[in-house]
Amino acid sequence: PKTEEKAEVKPTAKPKEKTAEEKAAEEKAAAEEKRLAENQAYRDALISPFTEFNEGISNFSKQSTKLADNPILMMNQEWIIETVTALYQIRAAAHELKAVEPTNDRTKAIQDLMNQIADHYIYVADNYPSAIDNRDVALLESINNEIEASTGKLNEAIILAENLDNPIE
Repeated sequence: PKTEEKAEVKPTAKPKEKTAEEKAAEEKAAAEEKRLAENQAYRDALISPFTEFNEGISNFSKQSTKLADNPILMMNQEWIIETVTALYQIRAAAHELKAVEPTNDRTKAIQDLMNQIADHYIYVADNYPSAIDNRDVALLESINNEIEASTGKLNEAIILAENLDNPIE
């Protein structure tokens, strides 16, 4: 005759309950991972308009240097076209920069500065042609002040960006 074997039933061990400290550590790690991902998403959104913006500023700076070296260039069609092109590039990129959405409090601080920098250069792009056409020294000084103000804010934004991924204390 057949003998039936009974399967031995072993009690299953309950998963160990996590302590409050372990849960808190896991939550902190998940929050940090989320913050770092948000930071990267912000960088990714910022890179293209910021690159265009910098290129426009560089081109405008070259045109301004040429004019300082040779003021008669303000009558030169090629110089005018290259300068207007640089100003258009600055204006378009500045508006794109302002459209970037911050992803957390730290990126918001950077974006607030980027918006201010963009506003300074929109002013430059909007007013430089008139200042040159009318040889308006006061307006040119105002434009220069806008550029100088943006430089300080850019340096501040760079410092914030360099420290973006540092742990939150």
